[in-house]
Amino acid sequence: MTTPPTLSEKQETLYRFPYSHTALELVPDNRDLFRVRLCWLRGKGIRAVFETTAFRPIAEVTLRGQTFPVYLNQHSRKKRDRIVLAGRRKTATASRAALRFLVFIEGREDTLAWTWRVGATAPALAATPLTDTPDTIRLRLPFLPGQPQVFSLALGLEERALAVWSKELVATLVSKTEGVSPEVRENAIELVHTHAQLGGEGATLGWETRLALAKTEADVHQALRAHAALVADTRQRRAETHEPFLWELSTQAALGLMEEGRVRKRGVDRLSYCLDENRTAAGEGTDAALAATALLGRYYLTGDDALRRRARLLGRGVCDYQVTSEESPHWGAIWDVHWQERRFEDIHGQPTVSTAATARAATGLHILHAHFQTELLSRTAIGAAQWLLLRMDKDGFLQGERFHEGGEALPHVSPWAVGEALIPLVETFRRTNNETFLRAALRSVANIEEGMELATLAPDVASTQQLAALVEGVLMVSREYESERMIALAKEVATLLRTRRRPDGSLGDPLHPDENLLATLAGAQAAIALSRVDKDHRWLLLALRALRAAKSLAGDELNALPVATLTRLTQLPLALLLAVGALGSHCSADREKLAVLRQWQTFAPEPAAWEYLQVTTPEGEPVDYLPLVCPTTLQVLIPVIAPPGTKLLKIVKNQREPMMRNLLNGTLDTRAELIPLGDGSEAMIGVFLADT
Repeated sequence: MTTPPTLSEKQETLYRFPYSHTALELVPDNRDLFRVRLCWLRGKGIRAVFETTAFRPIAEVTLRGQTFPVYLNQHSRKKRDRIVLAGRRKTATASRAALRFLVFIEGREDTLAWTWRVGATAPALAATPLTDTPDTIRLRLPFLPGQPQVFSLALGLEERALAVWSKELVATLVSKTEGVSPEVRENAIELVHTHAQLGGEGATLGWETRLALAKTEADVHQALRAHAALVADTRQRRAETHEPFLWELSTQAALGLMEEGRVRKRGVDRLSYCLDENRTAAGEGTDAALAATALLGRYYLTGDDALRRRARLLGRGVCDYQVTSEESPHWGAIWDVHWQERRFEDIHGQPTVSTAATARAATGLHILHAHFQTELLSRTAIGAAQWLLLRMDKDGFLQGERFHEGGEALPHVSPWAVGEALIPLVETFRRTNNETFLRAALRSVANIEEGMELATLAPDVASTQQLAALVEGVLMVSREYESERMIALAKEVATLLRTRRRPDGSLGDPLHPDENLLATLAGAQAAIALSRVDKDHRWLLLALRALRAAKSLAGDELNALPVATLTRLTQLPLALLLAVGALGSHCSADREKLAVLRQWQTFAPEPAAWEYLQVTTPEGEPVDYLPLVCPTTLQVLIPVIAPPGTKLLKIVKNQREPMMRNLLNGTLDTRAELIPLGDGSEAMIGVFLADT
């Protein structure tokens, strides 16, 4: 076997990649080594973005306390879109004591994926004395001389993505190794991996770079968001198990909401969830109005009147938490916690009211009023919406996220918090036809859109729940006009959510690292909302993976979770099945009533349907499905989510296999054929219309 030629025996080499202006230039250096330049080609010109030198090597390795610069001296093109760089660095006088480096670079459409494999030979480990200093790999892309601007984006738990902008060209860099984040140090972007295992097969570390034109700072942020979201999508790991879990998860969470020990009577016709023997709650951490809507949805499915009765009593109980004093500057707001001695406060024991808790209460009360037609619920919801309206400034942003009892706003308000207020404002407009509420919502959306276009809204100050609420709020406002610009804005905000995805499907929150479960459920809720306006399967995939991760994070003891978490665990699995049903031809979903609308037909839950309809795999294994019945024609619409690899289903109605129309491919047959969700590695889906 011949030794590969070193670069110094040749001229400069320029590796180009398919469909790219990006190229990698290898420039001969001393001692049979070469420098690496990352370049942008345009016409006949070539422009370097990063360049390594003898004093600024592409990498450094610390082995047993000794630091060795990394210089590469071999290269080869393996495929049209793949090249390999390699090098070797001696660590001692022994001939076989060395560090070995291998770099695989795959490029296409101006995106380069770098995969490093760094290892130490056994003689190198034996020749180096043990120290307390951990073995470290430091990868580096040095800047060229100049003053480039560097931007960062928080991705999740202590992870960030970086962008370098100079002369209308932006280079974004995202780590592909979990727990390793790029940082700027000494005029270079570095990726540092501590406690690396250099023995055996060595350590593997990766990053991904992308070059693009960017004339404005907003273009830079958009490129950074898009790149980080794409990398987060590609880092997703396949689930270890694909057993059906949606229906079981929703049922177990609903049982937690119905526990007798969780509630306490407040008068004759009111209930509240209790925190302890002295306190009951309706706001933050509980969101009792939304919990009541979740129970109401379960009532539609099962017909259990106990669910409906508790939903009504909880809704009336929330009304007791409203500020009704005319002298108070917060007339209409909803308190979080109530003490037995008639004292109200927040969850931390302070006399403050929350805009988020008030907005969620107003939303839930509007839904409850639509079912029960109780004036008290409507009046309380409208009062809460009016308080939210008065808490907005002239630009449509909230003056604060929390307000002291005396009226002043607490500091450190996030402009993204207004997303929570958009939903109750639109709901109040629908109930009252008062355009003041809608105009306020439109003003907020317009200024958010302008802030993102001008890059004046920093995403690092937005929690994951705020971003998810903003997606839902913008789409709610959009439903009044079906504005393409608002839908595009919602997708752009959802891109920020995608950047916070973790490999297991959960979502992180850089502002609240201990609230991963709530952040994951919020991300699933936003993805389901987006599936209404964008039929791309990636949103349903995001929601499915998030719910599967949430089930893992919640564990087996769901009863120990807060009420607000149980509410989402009850609602979202059913909402995901409804979203699958909305993929059928001429179908749309009504999440409030758990119904699917198809042309003139309304398919709603019928408790008896579970008795005469069974859906399984041909082998008799269960799947997740939701039977919805049209009361006029008695046809049954069945959205189904099945494990990957399931091609056919066995559907039995009244002890026989009915003729069914497949609403995804238009066929009419007794066989129920499924289609893959995305690439089919996570689930198979189907929407069927069974005749009587």
